[in-house]
Amino acid sequence: MMKKLSKLLVFLLTLVLIGSSPGISPIQAAAENAANETQKEKELETVSKTADTIVLKAGKNYEYARKVTDDKQNASWKWAEKKQYDAQKETVSFTGLKADTEYTFTRRTVGDTDEKYLKSTIIRTEKVPDNKNDTNTDTSTDTSNIGTDTLPPGDAKDNDSNITPTFDTQNNDSQTTPTDDSSNKDSYDTPSDNAQNNSTQTTDSITTPPKEAPPSTDEPDPETPPESPREAPAIPALQSCTDTTVLLTTQPNQEYALVQQEDSANWKWQSSGSFENLTPGTSYEFVTRFCKSETQEASPASEKLKVTTKFSAAKAPQSPQAAEKGETFLVLQKQENVLYGISEDGKNWTWTENPRFGNLKSGTAYQFAARQKFNADTDMESEISGSSVLKTYVAFNGYIDGITAGATYDRGTNLTATAVGTGMDNPNPSAGDSRWIPRNWNWDGKTNRTWSDAPYSVTFVLNKAGNYELTVGFDLEEYTENGWKAVGQSKSSAIEFKAVVPVYTITSSADKNGRISPEGSIEIQEGENAEFTFLPNKNYRVAKVLVDGKSVSVKNNKYTMKNVKADHTITVSFERTDKAAAPKTADNTHAGLYMALFAASCGILLLLAVIYTKRQK
Repeated sequence: MMKKLSKLLVFLLTLVLIGSSPGISPIQAAAENAANETQKEKELETVSKTADTIVLKAGKNYEYARKVTDDKQNASWKWAEKKQYDAQKETVSFTGLKADTEYTFTRRTVGDTDEKYLKSTIIRTEKVPDNKNDTNTDTSTDTSNIGTDTLPPGDAKDNDSNITPTFDTQNNDSQTTPTDDSSNKDSYDTPSDNAQNNSTQTTDSITTPPKEAPPSTDEPDPETPPESPREAPAIPALQSCTDTTVLLTTQPNQEYALVQQEDSANWKWQSSGSFENLTPGTSYEFVTRFCKSETQEASPASEKLKVTTKFSAAKAPQSPQAAEKGETFLVLQKQENVLYGISEDGKNWTWTENPRFGNLKSGTAYQFAARQKFNADTDMESEISGSSVLKTYVAFNGYIDGITAGATYDRGTNLTATAVGTGMDNPNPSAGDSRWIPRNWNWDGKTNRTWSDAPYSVTFVLNKAGNYELTVGFDLEEYTENGWKAVGQSKSSAIEFKAVVPVYTITSSADKNGRISPEGSIEIQEGENAEFTFLPNKNYRVAKVLVDGKSVSVKNNKYTMKNVKADHTITVSFERTDKAAAPKTADNTHAGLYMALFAASCGILLLLAVIYTKRQK
């Protein structure tokens, strides 16, 4: 009985000690294990790692990134490119890393752009292998054990009561050997320089954090395979080529060489893609490779790019000269195997094989040049000749001043006409300028006269009535070093008008004692005669006829105006045939006197009558 009580007492004391110890109670351990299981679901799995590469397991519908820091210490995520993923192996690779350096990685669902709450994992690259150390190290890592409690081998028993927990109240140094992924730490978007704070665990853990294993001092294993070399890059791309230079498109971390012999050991590598001082029309071969780094040798050379330099530029031909020109075109003298260029500013050239240039502006200077024909794929552009400045002729716009086209003039009018040609108003001509100068004129196709110098005018009289046409001929001249010179082109300008006989008006009138015929306003052409007839009333006769206020002689009661050349007036007065009964029509002096005496007599008689009446009263 006492033996059983002793065993029971020992068991109870053991439970009390376990409950009061600084270690983890079974309940706490279960809770932490559950948390660790949740944590393991969110951690990234490392497939392999070297001194400059970390390969992660890539889940479907996820994309992965590495945290980078710029010059201003601003951190951001650099997401892996498509070429970093291996769909068959379901991995994503991050290369070009530094040895023995911690890097922070994360992942997110494809299409999710929110980077605020990303779970991150810190992974350290391997150290650069030392010749004195064993380089045959398995770099694969199982991240399922990161951050979890571990037990020494052989301590796991089926009977939980026989588990003997370990306690370390002096320090946190672990007695166990660290795993290859002991550098993998789990953080919540924490910078890598703070990752070391996560490596220290509390004394409540069943196992204290492991120490980093000291470097091995054993001699290297001669059977350890060397680091896999990089594959050769793609064939270099040609950016441009001349007769003496070749320019390749450069890529980061690559160098380039001109293949001058088969032995690659003698190739001269350079970071620039520019190769100069080459021979025109010669074939060359170029290669590229990845540069040597601290952790890797240079990659093998790429396939060869064959480039043939262009042939040198052909010498310039003679400057072009004009063979023919007009107001809107220019024709150059033809040269063999030559291209002709035209420019208005001497900078922008249009080249053609045709020496004729049309649709040009009249009176405008153009620059022309020539160069040998060339193949743009195999030849350099040939040298351009000196430019020649050539001008088109001014457009013809000759006219006649002083006469209105279609106008009507009176016969006998004096007219002065002046001919004006295009370009005549150029007081300071230069070589190549042109003008149209009047040279001759003809009147109605009969009279032909010429001018030798200014003024180019003519005066004439319209002697006859009818239609007229005045035509002026113009010659085209070009200014040369010897002055104006005719170029053999002529044009003419004509103007039409007409002359008519003048029409004059004669106004006729008569007093009440007769009539004049015709009476009123009569129109009559210049030079014609106008006859008037006087018709007195009964017992009357013509007393006087006035033309323009002057008395004229009348015969048989008629008067004729001959060769009328102006407007006139004619008036006639009549008198009674009985001279005693009436005064002469042509003299009104006595009639007035008689009327005055008659009026005076009536006045006297009226006065006497008034006096007589007053006396009777």
